[in-house]
Amino acid sequence: MAQTAERVVNVATIAVVPFIAGIVARLLAPNYLTLPGRRLQISLTAIVATEAAAVTGRRR
Repeated sequence: MAQTAERVVNVATIAVVPFIAGIVARLLAPNYLTLPGRRLQISLTAIVATEAAAVTGRRR
């Protein structure tokens, strides 16, 4: 049970890191990190999600 909870926390932490980094980057340099279109935003979100899944899959 404890291992399952630890895995959930690890996955959640890894999944949230790119979003936190993006928020911090936008706060530090808002003019440089704007995405022009909705389609591009969705594409980049999918790439980040795929990478997060790949990273969590390698940790096993």
